[in-house]
This record gives sequence, structure tokens and C-alpha cells, in this order.
Amino acid sequence: MIDMELFEISSCGEIVIGRNAIDRIPYLCSRLNLKGKAVLVTDKIIYDAVGKGVLSSLSSCFEKVDLVLIEGKASERNVSIVQGKLKSCRDVAVFGAGGGTVIDVAKLAASRENRPFISVPTIAATDAMASPWSVLWEKGRSHAFKAKPPVAVIGDLDILINAPYRFQRAGFGDFISKVTALRDWKLAYLLGKEKYDEYSATIAKAVTDLLIKHADEIGRKTEKGFKVLLEALIFDGFLMAAAGTTRVAAGSEHLFAFALASLAPGSGLHGEQCGLGTILMSKLHGLDWRKVKDALMKAKAPTTARELGVKDSVVIEALTLAHKTRDWYTILGDGISREAAERLARETEVVG
Repeated sequence: MIDMELFEISSCGEIVIGRNAIDRIPYLCSRLNLKGKAVLVTDKIIYDAVGKGVLSSLSSCFEKVDLVLIEGKASERNVSIVQGKLKSCRDVAVFGAGGGTVIDVAKLAASRENRPFISVPTIAATDAMASPWSVLWEKGRSHAFKAKPPVAVIGDLDILINAPYRFQRAGFGDFISKVTALRDWKLAYLLGKEKYDEYSATIAKAVTDLLIKHADEIGRKTEKGFKVLLEALIFDGFLMAAAGTTRVAAGSEHLFAFALASLAPGSGLHGEQCGLGTILMSKLHGLDWRKVKDALMKAKAPTTARELGVKDSVVIEALTLAHKTRDWYTILGDGISREAAERLARETEVVG
């Protein structure tokens, strides 16, 4: 008899990508047998830009649609606000329209209240749109929470492509993180600190290689390049579900990004910070960090502290604190000295 652990994958369901995709919401809800009431979670900026169109589409297939506008970061407070609305309704579908902040809040609230969640990303900046995790910020630190993945993702290209390009380059930076994240995950496994799924890791590397191959098209803002990026970000949710961990998508480069975000709030988007971290951690892993930097440059993403809008000293300090931001084993081990951090940052030309 083969002794095998239970293998279970809970991943995203329906995926609808295309022009005018939000017009397909009634059809999708009919396929998923969603009816009665709905809650639309978004923020004021997104609502004013595209949320009214989403609300109109929802109103055509639900008896009642409640709107919840959140403010600030993804936090327990915002999750509680959405949960409060859900507790007052028995049969309700939850729609999250926005970026990672809105989607993570709506996803976790729906998961905690056992309600179906439909993701309507309006930017292609992170893999939050289809992943089975939510990231919340509390007291300057981020925390990841397991959540149920969306029952559907609706990616309207008319909305996504017309969003500021900065979000797309952040999405590229978030995904290219796998160059070092996969090395960190394998290292932790070899040292007996993590379980490892070779299947997920192999696919993740192949998709990352494909994305790097199309970096120039992404940077030139072609529709083909954008489609490759969007599909990669959505597929990331399946990879994390199959692996049973975020380690297939995040490693030392994310630890650096978390530290940088804590030290200098507002200093770039998460994916932009991850891209910078991937250059640095590639050097530590003995990889071709110039290849990573070249791909980021082709995608027109920041590759230096100055381009990200942070001081050199902040990047160096973030490197020394990165290992404390999560209980993960990575190439950073128990941390690196300030001297080593400065040398690493200068040798990779991240700081001047």
C-alpha cells in the first residue's frame, strides 16, 4: 500500500476574460446559480471610475445589491465592516471590484462568512485576484490569511488595459519574484523546514520564464503582452492552491518588500518593491541578477532605489530587517549585516 498524504486543491472556479466582460456578469451568475442578494465591495476611486458599471450589471440579475466602500489599507477593521454587512443577509454573493486591497478584504470577509466570492480586478498589479490567501496590514506589518478562492474571476480588458501602466509593471514585478522565491522554497525544503511540491514549482518556473520572454511586449503595452501578464497573475492562484502555500510565489524578495513598505510607507507599489528585491536576492542566490534587472527594465519597472523614490539608506536598512517580517526560511537566514547589505545593494546597482 502506498502511504500518501491527502492531496486537495481548492482553486478558483470560472474565469472570464475579455472586452466588456462585466456585461457577462448576469450570464455568469446564472451559470453559478447566484441570485437573491449581492454585496459589492470597492473603494470610492474605483466606484467613481468603473464601479457604477459593475453595480448596474449586478442590479440586472440580483433582487438587491448593497454597496460597501472601504477606506485605507486591507485591515481587520475593513474586513469586519464587510462581515457586518454579510451577517445581516443570509443568501448573498460577494463581489470585490478593485485592486489587491479591495479584493483581499472582500475575499477574506466572504470566506469567514462562508459566502461565494467573485473577483472583479480593475488593475493587474498583484496575484490577489485569484489566490486562496488574503494579506492584511496591522501596526505596520503585513499578515497572510488563508481564504477560500473566488468562485469566479471576471477580467474586463477594457478596464484593465486602460488602468495606469504603473500597475501592470507592478504585476510583472510581483510575478518575476518567483525567480528567487522558488530557490528559497527549495532551500527551506532541503533543510527540512518546509514541505515542497515539485509539480507546482516546475510549472511556476515555466510560467515565469514565459513572462520574462514577453517582458518587452509588456513594456511596449501591447495587448498580447498584457494578456500574458494577466493570465499569469490569475494562474498564480492555482499554483498556490496546488502547492498549499504562498512559498511557491514569495520568498526573500517579498520579505525585503515587506520591510521596505514598513520603513517607507507609500514608497512604490508592492510589485515594484518585489522587483527590486528579486534583483538583490538573485545576487545572493548566485543567479544572473543582470538578467532579472534587464527584464524589469524592458517592462519599464523600477530597478534602483532612486527610481522607486526611496533613499539608499532605507533600502540597506530594509535588507537588514527583511528576515524578521515573516517566519520563513530563505537565503537571508538569520539576517545579514549592514555592511553586507550595503555591499549587496551597491554591487547590484540598486543604490548609487
